[in-house]
Amino acid sequence: MGQASGVHRHVRSQASKHSDNLPHYIAKRDRGGGALPPQAPQGGEKARRAFTLLSVATLLCAPALALPAGADSGTAVRPVGQAESASHFLALTVLGSAVRAEGEWDSGFGGEIAIGALRDQSALAAWVAGIDFLAYSERSGGRVTLEAAMGTRWPTGVLIGVAGGPVIELDDFRRPRAGGQVSLWIFTGVVPYVRAGTVENSGFFVDLGLRIPLPVWRW
Repeated sequence: MGQASGVHRHVRSQASKHSDNLPHYIAKRDRGGGALPPQAPQGGEKARRAFTLLSVATLLCAPALALPAGADSGTAVRPVGQAESASHFLALTVLGSAVRAEGEWDSGFGGEIAIGALRDQSALAAWVAGIDFLAYSERSGGRVTLEAAMGTRWPTGVLIGVAGGPVIELDDFRRPRAGGQVSLWIFTGVVPYVRAGTVENSGFFVDLGLRIPLPVWRW
């Protein structure tokens, strides 16, 4: 019995020793990366993939710039934005933007499908109607916008314009939220723009963006 008691005391002492060292082992394991690291946000990766796919699609459509309606007639192609007469087009646009919303800066990438026309008149030189989507890089979700735009070359000769329309903001955690926006833009081969708007429950937002439009069909 005395020997057995000694064995029990030995086991208890060893258990006590290991119990005292347990916090040390746990801390060491945590420092060593035993736990899986937190997963990176997926929204940014999806946005980058969408932007890459749209960029590739836009580059594949690049020959359309040199192939307006009647291209086989041998007539010279005028630069986009300088139509001799009404020139209608269907365009695919890649866009990227810096986004200020809910008190924080983010970035976003997306695309637009638009139909419009360029005209000789300087007062109303262009009109465009389209739908675009913008996926946030850091936040979940993004925005879908229906937009109508008008452009003029008066008084500078440079094509500038205004646009506006309704907005729907989507994400993984809240129901869709409606709002509206207006924007100012200028055509310089690409289209820099400033957009401001508001969305219910999210408040005021501002976009500083760039569109890269390429016609895929002209008539």
